[in-house]
Amino acid sequence: MTTRGSTVEKNRVEGTPRPDALRAGSRLRIRGAGHPGGPRSSRIRPPKIAHSPLTVVDLRAETLAMHVGDPTRVLTRVNESGLRFSVGQGQGLWHLHSTTDECFLVLRGRLLLDLKDGTTISVGRHQLVTVPAGVVHRPRAVVPTVTLCFKHLVGPTRLLEDVAPRRGRALTIRRRRRASRSSSS
Repeated sequence: MTTRGSTVEKNRVEGTPRPDALRAGSRLRIRGAGHPGGPRSSRIRPPKIAHSPLTVVDLRAETLAMHVGDPTRVLTRVNESGLRFSVGQGQGLWHLHSTTDECFLVLRGRLLLDLKDGTTISVGRHQLVTVPAGVVHRPRAVVPTVTLCFKHLVGPTRLLEDVAPRRGRALTIRRRRRASRSSSS
């Protein structure tokens, strides 16, 4: 693995990048097969990290600054993992993280995690749950819910459209993505 400025080149065999490569605003370039190491090249941009180490973060202020529907915000990182902060309501997409666990801590509201086997886990205020790697799940929140999520910054997430219903939010997101791609061309 070599570092060039804020870009880290990662061979697909090497695994995760070094923690010092994941600073605020850093970018990760994965060598795919379009290079000597693989069939295609893609850029993965780890999310911007809002606060550097040794910074005290006021979660109440963060809660007041976020609104339902705002993008998830990475407050800080711990090694290769990020502490993601979100305010959500509604239904997420069915997905899984094949190699990493994901931990949810609810600060306000109630998070429902639907599992593919039909089980729903209800996580209330000041409760947490860990979803093991490889478990298909979908987050839902009936009321505005403030959550902290601990997971790898650049871990793979696989969306499962075949499990998700063909109507509702998933379809809306796909249409928006197509529209934004065609307007940017």
